[in-house]
Amino acid sequence: RYIEFNVDKIQNVACATVGAQRCIMFKKLGEGCYNKVFSLNFDNRVEVIARLPTALAGAPFITMASEVATIEFVREVLCIYAPHIFAWSANATANPVGAEYIDRYHLPGMMVHH
Repeated sequence: RYIEFNVDKIQNVACATVGAQRCIMFKKLGEGCYNKVFSLNFDNRVEVIARLPTALAGAPFITMASEVATIEFVREVLCIYAPHIFAWSANATANPVGAEYIDRYHLPGMMVHH
């Protein structure tokens, strides 16, 4: 489940996309068998959720592209409240982060526990 990635670069990618100058907080929210999830807060008060899948999640391009397409379909076509994905990459060697990732805006709400 180990994922090697560049913390500074994931902050830079998100920073540039949300129009912030710098990331003021980077914290790990959790991890499971399939993902590691981080919260990034920026100087312009935007909060971003970054999710990096582990190798157990499946073939990176298929799983990432499918998830992005599904969320966009739910948001745009079905008009259901879903997070806006503003950056993603399914190719770890072709992006500066060095890992597959999805960056999306944080949606406020309550955590649902089992």
